[in-house]
Amino acid sequence: MKMKKNLIALLAGLALTGAAYADTTLTNTPAWDGSYSISPWGVANTATYGQTFTTGAVDTVLNSFSFYLGSVNVEYKAYVAEWDGSKASNIVWTSGVESANVGGSGFQQVDTNTGNLQLNANTKYVVFFSTSGLQSGFGGTTSWGYTGDTISGGNLVFFNNGDNVGALTTQVWDSTQWYVTNSDLAFQATLTAPVPEPETYGMMMVGLGLLGFLARRRKQA
Repeated sequence: MKMKKNLIALLAGLALTGAAYADTTLTNTPAWDGSYSISPWGVANTATYGQTFTTGAVDTVLNSFSFYLGSVNVEYKAYVAEWDGSKASNIVWTSGVESANVGGSGFQQVDTNTGNLQLNANTKYVVFFSTSGLQSGFGGTTSWGYTGDTISGGNLVFFNNGDNVGALTTQVWDSTQWYVTNSDLAFQATLTAPVPEPETYGMMMVGLGLLGFLARRRKQA
């Protein structure tokens, strides 16, 4: 009987894990008015803008993230890094060179697909775009969608690091002003739970088989 109870508990746990595979969207765009913004962006000015957030205990796979940009024609790289409270401490993912081309007076959602990027649970990360090392001397008027404090466990960050890519992980970012620590970029990220290894499914099938065997024995008895 004890073995049967243990199997039931195992299968219930696996079922609950499977139920967590639906994507979780972390977003504050409903709170953004669609026009409030912060600027400028470019190597000669603020080369780097990003958003910090804190992972939960279950949905730790980052599939994508998005910012909202206005009036821009610039090359940049997207990054995902651990955040130590003052700077990016460990870069875990970097894109290739990307181009953002937004005309007119409105804003456009700019998406970054990170694939199935496994993050650590209950950890603070920063996702950001940086023009560092790509367009020396560029000074744009690009606007970033910007809101109040709407992302729990995160906030807007930026860095006047110019062309110094190495400074991203070695120097304190310029993010101490009150209007930064109490605000967020207009932002969204899609996270999901890790997919179980094939061995886990194998355990589930073995467990189901044993439960069936025990049920048949009980019926025969």
